Amino acid sequence: MITDLGRPISFLQHNLVLADDAKTPLDLQSLCVEVISTLSERECRVSDKARCWHSLRARPYTRLDGSVDGAVLVLLEINDLMHAK
Repeated sequence: MITDLGRPISFLQHNLVLADDAKTPLDLQSLCVEVISTLSERECRVSDKARCWHSLRARPYTRLDGSVDGAVLVLLEINDLMHAK
């Protein structure tokens, strides 16, 4: 939402958990810090509390001049792919 612009990522409420340990909440702030500091992309599988699977992709947000101005997070629902295995 537009009202969330400029807010710290830690203010966001979500129901995602790491795929490898259903008891560990996903730490979005640490993920963003990692991709910004390393200038690399990261992808991980996560599930929500309803057990729906998602692919979470994070990458640094860079400006045209090459400066880093944050992180971009993309969440894709992959539930059908996970259950097709």
